[in-house]
Amino acid sequence: MLAASRQLILKILLLCTLTLILVLGGAYAWSDFFRYWAHDLTGHNRIDAVAMGSSSILSLPRDYFTGCPTLARRGFGSGTLGHLSRYLDYSPLPESLSLVVVYAGENDLVYGASVPQIMDRFDTLTARLTQRFPEAEIYVLKAKLAPARSDYHEGMIALNQALDTLGSMPRVTVVGSRLSRQVSPQYYLPDGVHLNRPGYDLFLEGVPRSC
Repeated sequence: MLAASRQLILKILLLCTLTLILVLGGAYAWSDFFRYWAHDLTGHNRIDAVAMGSSSILSLPRDYFTGCPTLARRGFGSGTLGHLSRYLDYSPLPESLSLVVVYAGENDLVYGASVPQIMDRFDTLTARLTQRFPEAEIYVLKAKLAPARSDYHEGMIALNQALDTLGSMPRVTVVGSRLSRQVSPQYYLPDGVHLNRPGYDLFLEGVPRSC
């Protein structure tokens, strides 16, 4: 009984803290963080897997993961690796996660970060994920060569080559696809950045459908 009361108090304190962060940080800038943190708190015991990253994660088709209905999508519009680190700072995700899918780095490159800088961020993030979720298999998706971002393709190719080094970490798998190797406009929405459904099927090949 005492333990249950203590857990309830901790949840209330966390919600109050998140509310304060939302107010002080600005509703727009922090709204996604607050929404995800609150959902992670209330759905703590019902999340077995998480996909986190940029806006490509926001529209990730849930029905692709036929054996993982409890997958949580944590995508940030124009999101960078810094967004994922901040999200993890306060998220009460359960340590028992069995699957983590990560897509990031594309926007970091567009915003001016170099490949070595991005890899430093990836090294920190993946080490953090393996330590925090000791049972999880972690899948890092390579950057897609979006047609509308042709000015950055050279950097994305270099990033994708560098990402292979993450595969030496325990329980980390780096996943490439046709979209990370060549420009294929037919798999994108009219904006030339975000994927259509056939594009997602290619994008996710190599990622388990179950958790």
